[in-house]
Amino acid sequence: METVEFIKPWKIYSPGDVAGFEADQAKILTDGKVAKPYEADAKAAKPAK
Repeated sequence: METVEFIKPWKIYSPGDVAGFEADQAKILTDGKVAKPYEADAKAAKPAK
């Protein structure tokens, strides 16, 4: 499973939406410039002190 962030509308997804897909579908979306690999904000993942 790979997570992507949409940069263009596609089916039910809008730009900014994040979703997980099987690797082959994620590659099709990223190669087609419809989505980009999603990288969670590192600051958001750190617990607050």
